[in-house]
Amino acid sequence: MNKQIGFTLVELMITLAIVAIVVTMGIPAFRTTINENRLTSSANAFVGSLNLVRSEAIKRGTRVSLCSSADGATCSAGGYQQGWILFVDTNNTCTPPADGPLQVNERLSSDLTLIGGNPFATCISYTASGAIGGFIAGSLNLCKPNYSASSRQVFISSGGRVRIQRNEPASGC
Repeated sequence: MNKQIGFTLVELMITLAIVAIVVTMGIPAFRTTINENRLTSSANAFVGSLNLVRSEAIKRGTRVSLCSSADGATCSAGGYQQGWILFVDTNNTCTPPADGPLQVNERLSSDLTLIGGNPFATCISYTASGAIGGFIAGSLNLCKPNYSASSRQVFISSGGRVRIQRNEPASGC
């Protein structure tokens, strides 16, 4: 008699049902992980740019600024999620020079917003000492609309130091 090797239809159906249950339970947790990682990496990218602006201002001994920019060449209103540029601010007006910016950062993921309150709505300037121009402090909110689990808040002290705070549930959006 020949022995048959393989699965029966009943065994296959039970295995598929178990896999379907496990996948259905795991997908919502995976979405949360993706959203949290997206918020964290975007906040870290922005903080990295702020640290670069500060170090360039100290290194060059002059004011260096970061502003929101939709086209990568000029400053624009509408939030930092559209992108931002770093430049030497020779005339202290938060206007990029004709020779272009030091660095251009692309827009964030289309489902994120990064909005600065006063005084950081469109421009952040560091002086040659590494402090914020005007010696003022403020914050920016990074969030994903329709995602209420958490958001990130980027705080900038008057001395120029930057820190990120995770807000649960999301706030400032």
